[in-house]
Amino acid sequence: MVALNKTQLATPVGQMVLVEQGGVLVSMAFGHRWHWHLEVLQRDFGEISWQAGGSKNRTFIERYFAGDLEGLLEVQWSLKGTSFQESVWRALATIEPNRTVSYLQLARQIGRPRAVRAVANAVGANRLAIVLPCHRVIGSDGKLTGFAAGLDKKRWLLAHETLDERVSTGIAMQHDNSTHQL
Repeated sequence: MVALNKTQLATPVGQMVLVEQGGVLVSMAFGHRWHWHLEVLQRDFGEISWQAGGSKNRTFIERYFAGDLEGLLEVQWSLKGTSFQESVWRALATIEPNRTVSYLQLARQIGRPRAVRAVANAVGANRLAIVLPCHRVIGSDGKLTGFAAGLDKKRWLLAHETLDERVSTGIAMQHDNSTHQL
């Protein structure tokens, strides 16, 4: 049996659930997506003994929502996946606030430019919402696409990071073939 710590966190984008093992974040779910995260955690860890108590990473995430975007860099995290998924997740971790990349750019970054759909699937399997910033991945045409928590939350997160009203109102971002800076 594996002991995991579960912490609820109220955020401007709704309730989130943080799950840690020994102070290392292994899941961060939007409340309405918790059922999916729970299934994956049970698959990865087997029988779980849920512990209540303080999260070692909560403060960093609260700092992010308070406007200190660098707070996320201090979160200790770990994810289990295929080697391909893990390469995509490591690439996600390199996308800085106030930047977006397309799925194609992410595929190129990991050296698999023809694997755009597989990259999109790995991004969708990310269990560390916001910490591994899948909200910063957009379509090749510059449009917001593919966020399990909903495009309204993706739009809010991008606006929070950029303070750019064009994102929060849904006006399309300018697009070129390089990394997008909002």
